[in-house]
Amino acid sequence: MYEKNPLSPHLQIYRWHLSMILSITHRIIGVVNSLAMILICLWTISFLFGEENYEIIKSIVDIGIPVMGHIGFTPQYFKKFKVQGILERDQKKLIDQATKNQEIGVFSIVLECINSKTAKKITETLKIPTIGIGASTHCDGQILVTDDMLGLSGFYPKFVRKFANLNNIIEIAVKKYKKAVTNNKFPNKKNTF
Repeated sequence: MYEKNPLSPHLQIYRWHLSMILSITHRIIGVVNSLAMILICLWTISFLFGEENYEIIKSIVDIGIPVMGHIGFTPQYFKKFKVQGILERDQKKLIDQATKNQEIGVFSIVLECINSKTAKKITETLKIPTIGIGASTHCDGQILVTDDMLGLSGFYPKFVRKFANLNNIIEIAVKKYKKAVTNNKFPNKKNTF
């Protein structure tokens, strides 16, 4: 069955042609972009904010590395998923943490799974942008985990809205692909060189 399928043009190089050059260039650009993204992630560090991190964060900011703070629900500190900042004492603690973030120089702060009223107070208190994930429309910006938003993760807390169900679409596409390959319908003449 597989003997009939031609080898990849990358494996049988007789002469260079445009599609091969574009394919190789595309792969190189992908690697370069991936490395650039890693460098950007290393340059912009997001810290889950706990009092034990104040000194570390301040030191990093002082040497010129941008840091984004993160308060509210943080898996490193809470074992059970729940909304933060409902009780007045918790609200005060979160406002204090956000203010401390700003004081030590973070450029922005993520508010995760925080009560709407508390998120509003934090956003009104700070001069730096607040980015909400499950923290209401009172934040300066919003973020969702891409896999959650696209329906790929399987974990959907109340604040997640699936804007697509790619899990089903991908599953159907993979089944069609498998069937086409198994029935020797792919690749066909249109898909080969």
